[in-house]
Amino acid sequence: MSTIRVGVIGLGRIAQMKHLPLLIESRDFSVEAVCDLSRNVTEALGRRYRVPVSTTDYRQLLDTQLDAVFICTTMHEEIINAALERDLAIFVEKPTSWSVDGANRIAVRARKAKPFAVGFMKAALPAVAELKEGLRGHPPQFVRVHNFGGGLNAYHADLPSIVKPTDFTPRQKAEEESAVVNEIQSMLPGAGPRKWAAYRFLLDLLGHDLALVAAIIGLPTRVESSTISYGKGEPTSEWSAKSASEHRALVTSTMRLSNGGLLQLAAGAYFVDDREWDEEVAFFGERNARVTFPFPFARDPAIRIEWQYATTRGFERVVSHPRYADPFRLQIECFARSIRENQPVLVSADDAAAVNSLVYSIIKAAP
Repeated sequence: MSTIRVGVIGLGRIAQMKHLPLLIESRDFSVEAVCDLSRNVTEALGRRYRVPVSTTDYRQLLDTQLDAVFICTTMHEEIINAALERDLAIFVEKPTSWSVDGANRIAVRARKAKPFAVGFMKAALPAVAELKEGLRGHPPQFVRVHNFGGGLNAYHADLPSIVKPTDFTPRQKAEEESAVVNEIQSMLPGAGPRKWAAYRFLLDLLGHDLALVAAIIGLPTRVESSTISYGKGEPTSEWSAKSASEHRALVTSTMRLSNGGLLQLAAGAYFVDDREWDEEVAFFGERNARVTFPFPFARDPAIRIEWQYATTRGFERVVSHPRYADPFRLQIECFARSIRENQPVLVSADDAAAVNSLVYSIIKAAP
């Protein structure tokens, strides 16, 4: 296989900012088709990148001569099933599904597929390899995951121009949103808007951090306790994707690690505030390691790892700045190797389903 022929379905912010331009630049891939429900978005990006096929029907895209597909839509399962029927290599943006059952169904089908990768981009960072190697033989007894995001407006200079849909009717927008809402509510019947909104926010924001922890030491095995609170009232029955931010959701949880240690999580939805990005994962034990993450779409982000450990010379503190490479680019390169050389994907559908299950358990444990 010389160049991998790929199509991109779903041309929202993440596809426009990262996946599509990186695929266009890649020597491994040739973008043959793009698809979005919005005709004006599809045609504008098709012209910008000189893509041969631009369509609003994902079936037409899949009928193009392709080797692989990137799925960056809000709801994935129907498109995934169609891509699997055509024996394509598949890359799906997280989460694979908004429900545990849906993620598990996809994981079962994906085991029989060509490479099936899920977009948890932090797993591709060189910092993960450094942490994994540095903690090898020194399992942490306590892990702290802290993610309070930050307002996107504070980073507007780092966000490129996005082609926005001008041809979406209010009905189309409502149908797309209700599909997510219905899937979450059917999974957590009777839980109410406060838990539904918290689950969606947590799966969307914390998925990357949990996948990172999984890559380094594995996911927690049990949720001990959780809390959900809101700083500005609580979501109503008309909750939506913005509810967690609008009402300032705060989720905390304590979980048990496989070695008996604890993981403590705190996550806040503050995307409507103009505050700095605030994200850190820390490991404590024989060796302490604290890694801080910048705004994920910044042009030149600096990731910092602070190590603390005892040596024969006494207590030492070392700060490293792992070589930065765009994790979105790295996961695309890894996906190409998975196709060409049959190498393992960074994050599988089974890994993604495990994240869904853990987030579900966190929400269920909250009063």
